[in-house]
Amino acid sequence: MPSSPSSFSPSRSSERFALAADVIVFVGDEQRGSGRTQNISFGGLAIVLAEGEVTAGEDVIVELTPLGGEPLRLTAHISWRRENGYGLQFTGTQRKERLAVQDLVAETRRLLGR
Repeated sequence: MPSSPSSFSPSRSSERFALAADVIVFVGDEQRGSGRTQNISFGGLAIVLAEGEVTAGEDVIVELTPLGGEPLRLTAHISWRRENGYGLQFTGTQRKERLAVQDLVAETRRLLGR
């Protein structure tokens, strides 16, 4: 069982930044959906799936590809679902994964002029 998400992120109240990136969601090795991100924070990600579906409560791997960037694979937990929109809470505890999220949020923030 993964460690608690709080070991990854400061809190749910982390500032969110608009991010439009392609996303693919996997449960284990099975691709379960694809769509776009809506926003990102240090603690998680909001996505909208155009194809497929996942269930609130599932642990997933999300692969997102920022514009002009390399695909990034992150572990997450589906916190909520509203129609085809989902809230994901990052659960990865590997330093490399945490740094990748921090870098992506910092770059998104810079591009937005914040």
